[in-house]
Amino acid sequence: MPSQNKPFWDRPDVAFGYTGVRQVMDTCVFAANAGAVNHLAGRQVWTLGSLIDAGAKEGHWDGGPAIGEIAHEPVKNAIGYVFNTKTNSLLTNQAVREWVDQEGKLVILSRPVQYGGRQGGWHMLTLVAWDSDHYVAWDTGGKMSIVYEDEIERGIPYRNGAVLVPHPNHDAFVYWKTAPNKP
Repeated sequence: MPSQNKPFWDRPDVAFGYTGVRQVMDTCVFAANAGAVNHLAGRQVWTLGSLIDAGAKEGHWDGGPAIGEIAHEPVKNAIGYVFNTKTNSLLTNQAVREWVDQEGKLVILSRPVQYGGRQGGWHMLTLVAWDSDHYVAWDTGGKMSIVYEDEIERGIPYRNGAVLVPHPNHDAFVYWKTAPNKP
């Protein structure tokens, strides 16, 4: 088991049946949402470029919650979606574990990236499975590794001194399969 003291990118890779979409530059919100939809649909619904184009067409070229709605639209009859924010519920360890472990949902955490206590941007990390004391997580930079349960509320050591800290509004994109057949 990898050390919890190591940053996410220094933890060993984990083999898991999830093929996410990799980001290019600052496109993690598009890549994370495209990957979640594709995984649950069991086919390629979106490429990174096609979701960026669809977002731009709707005036959402910079990401944000609307990208989840756009990504969800073509599969809405078979895949459920909600954008979780403080107005919906607090993003607690227990809620996230229930979503991922018991309900089979994919939870895309929206996290501010802090370097030395200063915010340096945003990043997405998709929790794809629960395994006894940790999550299996996909990073749109191209890494599948481990996130420990307590890191959901306290922050995830990321790499090069950066920490993915909890979002002040507890923002997360949440997807789940609603129909047994592929959309």
